Amino acid sequence: MTVTAVGGLPEIQPGDDLAAHYASADVFLFPSITETFGNVTLEAMASGLAVVAYDYAAAQQYVRHGVSGLLAPQGDAAEFVRMAAQLARNRNLRPSFGLEARRAAEAASWDRAFDDLERVLRNIAGTVRAEVDGTRRESAHVET
Repeated sequence: MTVTAVGGLPEIQPGDDLAAHYASADVFLFPSITETFGNVTLEAMASGLAVVAYDYAAAQQYVRHGVSGLLAPQGDAAEFVRMAAQLARNRNLRPSFGLEARRAAEAASWDRAFDDLERVLRNIAGTVRAEVDGTRRESAHVET
């Protein structure tokens, strides 16, 4: 098994160059604990790469653990490394994860993101309104 760490790219890459980087990979590792959305996660998934990331932000929203990639508990570096090694060793798992990652990325859209945001905001507004009216509903929760 050969591992090549590309690291951060020095600048914004144009489409063809960026596509070449993703096309040359077998797995996409995203160990960030500070990135809030992580477009790179969706870009890698759209390129058909299995993803290993922490279970939060964009990865939590788009990667299905054990289906399109592996999600380590947020901040658990040892588990992240274990999952990365597992995926690197398992040549049979990477293609199926990559296919499912591609499907998930294709299903993502700005319309869906805005619809999800609107649903969350309406739910929050309904909860606040119920509290102001003095009729707090115990079942009020945010769905994503």
